[in-house]
Amino acid sequence: GLDVWVAGRNGPADCVVVGASGDFATFVERVGALPQTYRELPVTAPYHTPVMAPVAEALAAEVAGFDVRDPAVPVWSPTGVTEVRTAADVRRVLIEALTSPVAWAETLAVAAGRWPDAPWRECGPSCSLHRFVWKNGLKLDWGEA
Repeated sequence: GLDVWVAGRNGPADCVVVGASGDFATFVERVGALPQTYRELPVTAPYHTPVMAPVAEALAAEVAGFDVRDPAVPVWSPTGVTEVRTAADVRRVLIEALTSPVAWAETLAVAAGRWPDAPWRECGPSCSLHRFVWKNGLKLDWGEA
């Protein structure tokens, strides 16, 4: 087998694959024979894969000392596709996110079904959430920023 993992499921035909350089090259050769498109992404670490287990252990030790409270607003784990309700859950999903694949498509579909009329906001430097929503055919109210 190859040391290659699905690190993110962004939609029905869109996923992120991570692997050791030699194994990833073999994977790319095999995918190249398929009627699929792919592109390499410039990442600094194999996030969302089992390779990150040592980092997750170190993060768990650090997060244990943080003052974390139960969320006051709905928060969802994109790795477990579950609502995060307690401080313990917040700590757990932060650590799990390093070693578990991100299920954006499923998370957005569940959240959109639960809050179909809620205003949505995207925080951060890019429009990734907007892109995932559009690619997955979801209708969400982005309201005014």
